[in-house]
Amino acid sequence: MSSATRDLPPTYQQSRTLDLASRPGLMILLNLLGLLLFFAFGLAFLLLAGAIYPGVKFGISSFSAVSGVLAFLLGYAGVLVLHELVHGLFFVIFTRSRPHFGLKQMYAYACAPDWYIPRNQFLVVGLAPFILITLGGFVLLPLASVNLATFMLFAMAVNASGAIGDLYTVVWILRFPANAFVCDHGEKFTIYW
Repeated sequence: MSSATRDLPPTYQQSRTLDLASRPGLMILLNLLGLLLFFAFGLAFLLLAGAIYPGVKFGISSFSAVSGVLAFLLGYAGVLVLHELVHGLFFVIFTRSRPHFGLKQMYAYACAPDWYIPRNQFLVVGLAPFILITLGGFVLLPLASVNLATFMLFAMAVNASGAIGDLYTVVWILRFPANAFVCDHGEKFTIYW
């Protein structure tokens, strides 16, 4: 298995590019789909949590309207930061280099623009926040109070639905052979093979 590199093998050439920034219609569609997925994941996680942990209770008992809105905003921002930090962690694992982080109008991102990352390693980078935050949330649920458990399910649904861009990119990258390399510039992904 090849590893991340700053220099492509001499026979590799640029093949395709996915530039999300140049496709605002796609970005709007992904965000709308993400909103629908928020409700789908929220319901699915609630049902799954109830099946796995029948004794865990969910509900909002002590939030005022102001504290509820504040919890929503802090939860959303916290999940956004955690999600990108998980991407960044896997960039560090594969490149041994500090990733770049950014925030655009409709999304946040972590990237490693100076690196060519093997396709399968890049798939791990892309899927890691979705998988790890979801699994971590389910592991911690039985330790949480009623309010915290509800907040955690909300955060897990935000993370999962917010991963729609990652999932779209992963599906796009899966079309290419395992020996391909990906260069990630945040909103633009270039495939080399």
